[in-house]
Amino acid sequence: TSTANVAPVEIPRLFVKPGSPNHNSLSSYLEYAKRTKLRSDRSVYIGTHYEYTAAEALLRLGFSLIRTGQKNDAGIDLIGHWILSFLREPMPVIVQCKSRIKTCSPDAIRELEGAFHSVPYEWRNKDVLGLLISNLKATEGLRRQMYLSPRPIAFLQIGKSGTITQFVWNRAATDRGLEGVGGASRTVVADIQLTWMGTPIFADKAEVARETARRLADI
Repeated sequence: TSTANVAPVEIPRLFVKPGSPNHNSLSSYLEYAKRTKLRSDRSVYIGTHYEYTAAEALLRLGFSLIRTGQKNDAGIDLIGHWILSFLREPMPVIVQCKSRIKTCSPDAIRELEGAFHSVPYEWRNKDVLGLLISNLKATEGLRRQMYLSPRPIAFLQIGKSGTITQFVWNRAATDRGLEGVGGASRTVVADIQLTWMGTPIFADKAEVARETARRLADI
């Protein structure tokens, strides 16, 4: 019988500014939207809601992410770390979120590549993983562009309810620490389960959430 890998939680400090002084989580954003009577059909509401939904969905996979999306955000909506038990240290991560009615084109990968130039100074000599997140599945053209990229890049399909149904990455990401990691659907309603050399990886979602909140308080 194989033993599940439980990733330890030790998140480095982030030297970034949150995207808003008024909210820092999905629940606080919903309260803010209600208080300010922000219409749910406005693009700013849809985009921000999706960013927080994605960040909370990824807690289960060991991602500690802070929303930084705002005007002039250099193309980075979420930023943080991926905590995996077999890595020497948490992997720095930048994220672009695309809540769309149409699938992302290959240009989205090129846009994400450009965001690597805006990573925090402290990360300049580290391997940073770029995540492109969309509510729609990756097209063949987008995946082809991702595989050709020299940057470590992954694509995730996360539904508006927070269900993760697709998680793929390129060779550059594999070479920088993801070799041996796999993902498979856990239920009929697809939800990704990560594995390491065939053994399930379980992050402590509650602990990652607490550590993320602590890092937010430090900023």
